[in-house]
Parts: sequence; C-alpha cells; structure tokens
Amino acid sequence: MKTFEWLFKDKKISKIEITLPALSVGEVLIKVVKVGICGSDLFALESVDQYEELRLGHEWVGEVENSLSDNYKVGDLVTSSAFIGCGECSLCLVEKSNFCQNGFALGGKDFGMLRSKAILPANQLLKVDNFSLNEIVLLEVAAVAEEAVSQILRLGLEKRHRVLVFGGGPVGLLTSLKLKEEGYDYTLIEKDNFRIKMARDLEVNIQALGMALLDDKKKFDYIIDASGNGNKQSGFWKYAKVFISTSSVCLIVGKYIGTSEIHSNLFAMNNLTIKWMRGMPKETLARTRDFWIDKFSHISSKMITHEFNFSDVSKAFDLALARDNCMKIIINVNVND
Repeated sequence: MKTFEWLFKDKKISKIEITLPALSVGEVLIKVVKVGICGSDLFALESVDQYEELRLGHEWVGEVENSLSDNYKVGDLVTSSAFIGCGECSLCLVEKSNFCQNGFALGGKDFGMLRSKAILPANQLLKVDNFSLNEIVLLEVAAVAEEAVSQILRLGLEKRHRVLVFGGGPVGLLTSLKLKEEGYDYTLIEKDNFRIKMARDLEVNIQALGMALLDDKKKFDYIIDASGNGNKQSGFWKYAKVFISTSSVCLIVGKYIGTSEIHSNLFAMNNLTIKWMRGMPKETLARTRDFWIDKFSHISSKMITHEFNFSDVSKAFDLALARDNCMKIIINVNVND
C-alpha cells in the first residue's frame, strides 16, 4: 500500500512516497487527519545533525480505515501517546509503557505521524469520542501536563504548597490550567508577551518574568520546568536560584539542547530535589480525555493559532521555529478526504 510522509534531512523537508506492509492481527490501519507541531519536534530539528533523517509528528488524530482488532472498527477516531509500548512487558503491564524497551517513539528517526496513513498496534491506541478533531490533537499535550501534575503529586505536592510553572508554551499553559482546575496555589511565569496575553485570556494566574524577579514572594515549594533552551533561550536554570526555596522539588519537562550548567553547591545548600520526566503512558492519555471532556473546546480554540494544509508543511515549521505570535500549529493531513 502506497502512502506519503514528510522527511526532514539536510535542512530540507521533502514529501516522499513509502510503502506500508500488510496489516497483521492486532494492528489498525489509520488515515491520519491532523497533526500538531510540538516543541519536541522543534528541539529535534535544532539539535540533531543536519544529515540525520527525521520523521516528525506525535500529536495526532486519525480515523480507522481497516482493523484486525476487535476493539476498533472502521470510522473510529483514535490517537495515542508519543511512546508506543509493546503492550506485553512488565513495564507496559503496570502503566509505564513510556519506559518500555521493546517499543518505539513517534516523531524521531524512524517513525512519525506526519504522513497520510499509518499502521499501529491496537493496544496502544485510544478511541476518543465527544471531542472535535482539533481538541483530540491537543489532548496529547494536555496529557503531558496531566503526567507532570501526577508526578509532582507523587513527589509530595499538597494544597498548602506554592507551585511555579516556568514557561508559558502549550505544556506550561495546560499544566497551569490543570493545577487551576484542581485548586492548587500555582503561578505561571513567562516573558513572551503573546503567551502572557493568551494565558490571561484563559484566566491563568500568570506573571511576566521581569515582574516575577522583583516579587517579594518569589520562592516556590514545587517547580515544573516547562521551558527549555531552544531558540537560543536560557530556560529555567538561569533563574533557578531566584525561585527555589529550601527543599524545593523541581520536575523538568522542557527540552534542553546540549549541556546545562547545574550549580551543585547551590542546590545542595537548598536541599533541592530534581526529577526528569520521560513522556507518559496511554493510561495518562485516557485520564486526560476523561478529565477534559465537555470543557476543552474553549481552551483548544484559543491555543490553536494556526492551521496549514499537508502541502504547506515547510511553511508550518518555518512559523513554528520562528516562535513568533503563535502557540499551537496544526497541519491538516486528510481533512477534506
């Protein structure tokens, strides 16, 4: 079966024809409908060698075209997390498929969803009803936020604590909205005026970075770093000593290119705990779907700022890489079929 995918190589984006294998038992053939551009995609483009091949796209929604699984039928709308586990190992069986050593990740050197059709294992898919197509694409981002909040709770967060979300991109914004819904004392800090305005439009408690640096109450118990150092930004670590307090806990969600300097003496003196997050399993995506049902439309309509056709992928990534007055960019793959 012939299909098309977008290949990134030599600083160029090319639409190429590929052949899909025959469908096996337990697999589903999917017509990809929409794909979102993620900060992880931009991180990959900015950090890998220009001669390496990349097949990007892990925020997606598709329609089942054929199924050799009893759990899915033709016409079902489906999505997945970025990590496709084997579904059988000890990690997958305890809802940790994002650590599976036998699976693969969407959006890398081997397999991305920026393609017209895909074959995926049924046990790693999630059926989504009662959401618009754009909302389903954004669910993967919301699931990253859900996982970040879940992990920070397991690290001891209580309602009496102050939480800093650093970085007002899609993940940081949705993490803040999740904390707000759950009634936690949080503050989102961002320096980009476009992102600040969007957060305020969504009634998020946000401070501009410049003002936050002058705030007397700028120490936080828990920190979710949703920033990173892409696009020549410094990320959270430049300001860490300003915002951490004694025994602060920091969860790193954002991506950092190259090495980041960590001042071990400063962190030791403050008894700082640092944890990194590696994606989320399918079960987190399912919880996210159930949590946001009937209250996600307004959020997605605000956060999705641009849409491009499948033929305009280069333009979409040019805008995303510029990070100029945009939040979430969607590529329409098979919308009019």
